[in-house]
Amino acid sequence: MTNPEEFKEKFYNNLREVLWRVPCTDKLIRAADFDARVGKVDKWPCVISPRGVSKCNSNSELPLGLSWEHNLVIANTIFKHKKHHKTTWMQPRYKHWHLLDYMTVRQVDQNDILNTRPMSGADCLTNHVLLRSTVAFSISKNIPKLLPKHPARLM
Repeated sequence: MTNPEEFKEKFYNNLREVLWRVPCTDKLIRAADFDARVGKVDKWPCVISPRGVSKCNSNSELPLGLSWEHNLVIANTIFKHKKHHKTTWMQPRYKHWHLLDYMTVRQVDQNDILNTRPMSGADCLTNHVLLRSTVAFSISKNIPKLLPKHPARLM
């Protein structure tokens, strides 16, 4: 939140370059704390489901735009959970809970994500609640053709 805009844009440009290098045939899961509250915005219907939490903050535009560019959906918002089973961070002063940590996947793979929710009670030495997803990947029969032929890369 406190970093200058130039720093944020450089970070997202670097992340964008990394995401472009991931082949479309690969499964992609991005778990991150972007300190962005994405809320329930109508502007990004393919990225956020209407089950989001709260309102957006100033940091939401960059991660939402990046997710839209790469056809990613925020898995935290696609499940019908109570608010306290979605939020991952409590604002210390006002004691309001927010959704700041995200699990994102490609939209075509969102059915592989069975559940995403915080693990309350997990001791992870941070003021954020650990986020977990239950996944069941469906693997294509063509996968062996995608593996590298060099035996050293198979280890």
